[in-house]
Amino acid sequence: MNLRWLLKIIIPIILLGIIFYHVDISMLIDALYAINLVYLLISFLTGYILFILASALRWKFILEHFYGIILPYSRLLRYYWEGIFVGYFVPGGVGADIYRAVAAGRASGSYEKNAVAVLGEKIYILTDSAIFVVLIYALIVPYVVDHHMLTVINNYLYPSALIIISFFLLLIICNRLIPSSPRLQSMRDKLFSMAEAALSRIPGFNSTPDNRLSLAELTAPFFHFKNIILLLIFTFFNRILISLGGYFLLLSLGVHIPLIAHFFVWTMATILFSLPISFGTLGVREGVHILLLGLFGIKSEIALAASFAGLACLLTSTVMGGFILLAQNLIPDNTRS
Repeated sequence: MNLRWLLKIIIPIILLGIIFYHVDISMLIDALYAINLVYLLISFLTGYILFILASALRWKFILEHFYGIILPYSRLLRYYWEGIFVGYFVPGGVGADIYRAVAAGRASGSYEKNAVAVLGEKIYILTDSAIFVVLIYALIVPYVVDHHMLTVINNYLYPSALIIISFFLLLIICNRLIPSSPRLQSMRDKLFSMAEAALSRIPGFNSTPDNRLSLAELTAPFFHFKNIILLLIFTFFNRILISLGGYFLLLSLGVHIPLIAHFFVWTMATILFSLPISFGTLGVREGVHILLLGLFGIKSEIALAASFAGLACLLTSTVMGGFILLAQNLIPDNTRS
């Protein structure tokens, strides 16, 4: 076991130890016992099941309209759900992304396009989330109760989001200027060479005729204005679903905060959950709930209860992916979709 994997085990243990040391366990248990199961079910259906269905649809859109890869929605949904199960314990959700790329690549015979599609989608979601947080930030400030945490956001998280946005805008500008600038073209070629070296680790990459396409050509669809707008619509719809899921999650615990605050909280959570520092976001998930929900005056015990209830929903949807994978392994090859 190398140091990096050891840290991903130790960090969650330390985080959970700190969290449990500072919460009232009896209040946490009372909050869990008092959960409204009807609201929790609505949260599960909206923030997890419908979210998965919509996410698979966005993936299908990218494959079909960016790369001309036409696969049935039912098959992509299956790959997406199986990937959630397979990749759950891989930090940052990377395992799920690799599974999707390999499964769809095997089905379509185009590993490179599928790998770039999944990677591009992930980068787009993180960039879009950072932009959305910056735009919505001023609207949620009046509802913030914890001004100390607000200072932390102003000094660290908000500048980080601005850096991500600036990098993305710079990338678009450079992409436009590259043809007329040999220096920028040289820098781009070096970056793409590094990216290709990383992508080549995915099983099947460079094994198909697609390798005649450069990474610059494969990523070009993500920079088309029309595609950016359409992805923006898909992603915003997903954001509505996950925010509604969070809204009903808190209602199940008898807590209400403005819906606009949920848009901020769960978009920020999307960014933080992508950090590859623990397995299954263990420790990180609980800390994020306490910090972000604490902004709006929600007690740590209630926030932790929300984290556990959300984790139960997540594990349920993840296990459903496992059953789908198991069912596919039991079905004869000649009868599979």
